[in-house]
Amino acid sequence: ETLRSDYKQRDAVGVTATGRVAPATACTKEFTDRSLTEISDSLKGYRQEELEICVVQEIYALDQTVTDAVPAAAAPLTLKSNAFAVYDMGVNTTGYIQLHLNVHSQTVVYAVFNEALPQSGVPDPGRGSMASVVRWALAGGRSYALLSFEPYTYRYLQLISVGGAVDVIQVAQRCEHYPAQGLLPPPAFRDDDLRTIYDAAVETFRQNATDIFMDCPSRERAGWLCDSFFTARAEFAVTGKSLIETAFLENFIMEPSFAHLPAGMLPMCYPSDHPDCWYIPNWAMWFLVELAEYRTRGGSEALIAAAKEKMYALASFLKKYENADGMLEKLDCWVFVEWSRANDFVQDVNFPTNMLYAKFLESLGILYDDPALKNAANQKRETIRALSFDGVFFRDHAVRKNGCLTVADDHTETAQYYAFFTGVASPETDPDLFELLKTRFGPTRNPETDFPDVPVSNAFIGNFLRLDILFQNGEYDQLLSEIRAFCLPMAKITGTLWEHMRPEASCCHGFASHVAYWLRKIDA
Repeated sequence: ETLRSDYKQRDAVGVTATGRVAPATACTKEFTDRSLTEISDSLKGYRQEELEICVVQEIYALDQTVTDAVPAAAAPLTLKSNAFAVYDMGVNTTGYIQLHLNVHSQTVVYAVFNEALPQSGVPDPGRGSMASVVRWALAGGRSYALLSFEPYTYRYLQLISVGGAVDVIQVAQRCEHYPAQGLLPPPAFRDDDLRTIYDAAVETFRQNATDIFMDCPSRERAGWLCDSFFTARAEFAVTGKSLIETAFLENFIMEPSFAHLPAGMLPMCYPSDHPDCWYIPNWAMWFLVELAEYRTRGGSEALIAAAKEKMYALASFLKKYENADGMLEKLDCWVFVEWSRANDFVQDVNFPTNMLYAKFLESLGILYDDPALKNAANQKRETIRALSFDGVFFRDHAVRKNGCLTVADDHTETAQYYAFFTGVASPETDPDLFELLKTRFGPTRNPETDFPDVPVSNAFIGNFLRLDILFQNGEYDQLLSEIRAFCLPMAKITGTLWEHMRPEASCCHGFASHVAYWLRKIDA
């Protein structure tokens, strides 16, 4: 079965601001992303000195003044020389910039785009370490139908004309999304807020699921693991199928070996190259955890069988890092737990990572009917409890000093969620902690006054683990309340769901579409 984007046209819905530009007397901002400044044999690209222009820096070399910030319709307008207009697409959306322009005299037109507007009211061309600008040098006395070569993600699109006047006839996008005809009808919702959140989740899924699952369609159109665990659940929930998940998983299985990675390790994202030999060991474990759930969605048994050799090779690779307690210690490369202070405590023995390791071994044992691995998983859970639990919270890590392993006092909100998600803890074994997390943590907690020594979780992935724990334990009313608290502001601002709790990174992150899974599973 094949599904293709229908590339529907989405027109801008309005203009949020107009203004003028002039050469800046002094450039106060520099674009210093590694894609510009750190090009090497392991990070491919054009070196800075090879470039004729740097489009981001050209925008930073302009002073911009908003002269009218009264919202207006997206009707045809004339940009005078050295002027701009900021267009609103109505929702954060992914696709190809489409413009219809009449150019009076020779000019350079810039299209600067952002998922969310900064306080200035004009898009930042370097937001999120991306070059978010397209440049056209246009001759005068002609009409142009322009379409960008690549898809981009944005809600706001600023058109700047430097040099001559331009009639802007149309601002639109050719959307590159999962096709609408492949979606199941939306359920009925008890209120408009939940429908708004569901629509944002589906919008997020569609933009991150065109051929493989993407981390995000803006910053990295690549197939990252861990994110895919959540997006795969969303795919089955909103389409009733696992077409893209199958293709996504097959990519990792079909490749005989990965030249720049140690034997047994999987790439953190694929297709992609890793000439710097960098990987995330946690993400390789998430692959297997996802593969085990893939079977429950009616996934291909042939694919699961084909993965067996790679999965056991991964288990052998990880076992080399086990210490005398059976805990993974001093894992190499990027040990990643989540985007929060939880990632400050990943060495030497990181307990959330070992909690995931236990779930990995259990999933491997279930998938391939290997009782020894299931027993090993239970033993590791017992060891983690003995080492990590201090009577109130699970601590995050242990540090080896002078040959001795000492458990540090650091304990994060996210570590608690890993414990419950991976089966190290449960409401039955840890009723006091479960009740504490339920009633004192979450979106209403003030971390300045309420458990200030417990660093907060972020959206990816601590808060989503929290929500899933509520779901798995039947706390549906609280789940819906917290989904509203976490996700409604996102849905209202961009119409999509975000990587972080604030719009500082990706505002359309594939994993966050998982909200649709919960909303379809319960009577929302």
